[in-house]
Amino acid sequence: MGKRFLLCLSIILAVSFSMGVTPCLATPELQNIGNKIFKENVSAICDIETVIELDKKETDDNGVSSAVTQRFRGTGYFIEGEENILYTNAHMVRVENDEIVTNDIMSFLMGIPPETIKIKKYTNKIILNGKVYRGEVISFSHDIDAAIVRCIGIKKEDHGGVKIGNSDLVKTGDLIWAIGNSYGEFSQTLSTGIVSQTHRVIGFGYLEDFIQTMAPLYPGNSGSPIFNYKGEVIAMLKGGPSDDLNFVIPINLFKTLKNAKGQKEVPCLGVEAMLKDFPRSSTRLGKEIIVNKEDIEILREITKITEIKNLIALAKGSFERGAIVVYEYNQFNVFQTVSLLGHTTKLKKGDLILKIDNKTVKSGADIRMVLLYSNKKAGDMVTVEYESPENGKMIKKIAKIILMDHPQSN
Repeated sequence: MGKRFLLCLSIILAVSFSMGVTPCLATPELQNIGNKIFKENVSAICDIETVIELDKKETDDNGVSSAVTQRFRGTGYFIEGEENILYTNAHMVRVENDEIVTNDIMSFLMGIPPETIKIKKYTNKIILNGKVYRGEVISFSHDIDAAIVRCIGIKKEDHGGVKIGNSDLVKTGDLIWAIGNSYGEFSQTLSTGIVSQTHRVIGFGYLEDFIQTMAPLYPGNSGSPIFNYKGEVIAMLKGGPSDDLNFVIPINLFKTLKNAKGQKEVPCLGVEAMLKDFPRSSTRLGKEIIVNKEDIEILREITKITEIKNLIALAKGSFERGAIVVYEYNQFNVFQTVSLLGHTTKLKKGDLILKIDNKTVKSGADIRMVLLYSNKKAGDMVTVEYESPENGKMIKKIAKIILMDHPQSN
């Protein structure tokens, strides 16, 4: 599944699905925490409205012609200690020549062919305390679905600021609170829920390390800050497919955007690894791994390896470790690499990636996160430790690989 498709799907789901209410028992202690969080942070929560005017006219029943416009409404939040700087979702704001918006998403929302879409102008509006300001995008990433925006004309004393927490400390069962612009109409609405699970990889977008929650959130809550009991922001809403199944973006991912300018995306190794391990039928008996036929057939299908002894070696070698390469971007010969032994090589289907720059990876999702946090870009080099199934054994290898822009990046 292509990166472009995943990015478009994630934005479409985020702006389209309704996220319903989950009952939550409210004790006096929880009410006090909620009251305190709302009181201390509500002045930092703003509405966002992005208006896109197309180079296209429509005529109403009275024969009056006007420009076709599309409006997006969501939420943003100002940061403590920063004057006029706020965070929100990348899908909530617009930048010039953003191909994802001008083609796929606008086509989906408006029901018109993407090739007919031409944007005449756009305006990112920031609304706080009844006043309207213009938003200017400083940095953004569709991979994360995050943006840092400067609010033009507002002064530090005119807005509050939220405290940023550490999303690595979030645990299943934690209580959380959110403040946002529900349905794009009800500003600064408080809701609460629990963390249902952490580190979710669901195929919702290209880069994933979601926190799953049952907090009641709705269209218009896109970009809403998610608070822990201390009143610290530990995540931001992404979206969700059903009433009680929502996903939020860990706030630590924003650290990779802090010093960036413009668009930041995750570079590519030249291959794609399995996003997460498949359901294994093989088992471990002491130190021995008992390989079942089902695993062999799955590996044969995804790697196209035909030799049974190499499939068995890969099934054993990849059990509870490593990321299996399942796709090669063969058309890009720049992915040729030089190993530390001096011979030319490249990663291929069936290779098992174990470490990147000495950081352990166990899935394709891990690889993307390691590359994101490395702050490396196309043209930079990484050291990859991996194993290849050869003659019925997993052979350890080390290679230097030059990172590239993802072939399907915009």
